[in-house]
Amino acid sequence: MDQAAHMNSISKACNEFKKQYDSCFHVWFSEKFLEGDKNDSTCAELLEVYQQCLKMCSELKKNYDACFNKWFAEKFLKGDTNDSMCASFLKIYKACVMEAMKEQNIELKEIEENHLGTEKEKRQPS
Repeated sequence: MDQAAHMNSISKACNEFKKQYDSCFHVWFSEKFLEGDKNDSTCAELLEVYQQCLKMCSELKKNYDACFNKWFAEKFLKGDTNDSMCASFLKIYKACVMEAMKEQNIELKEIEENHLGTEKEKRQPS
């Protein structure tokens, strides 16, 4: 695959997995699919590895959510407002999200900035 045509993954940590999958897919498409072979399992393992890489933050969120739901039901609703039992899960999940945002050049100040009722509301996105 031409390096100029290579598009990075949405997660920098997954770039190499995406590149391997893209290369496999390109070969399969041009050498098999276009010749009539519709069996698309050739690159399935590489696709699975890439998808697992992309799910990393999602899995961390599931872990945090499970902890939070347990804390809420077993502690908070009984009057215990100490939420420290899930602090480590939240810290790891938050770090993953912040890293993903950094890789995509998304800054929190841009998200939190109020545009309603200002000139920015009327401006076309750049």
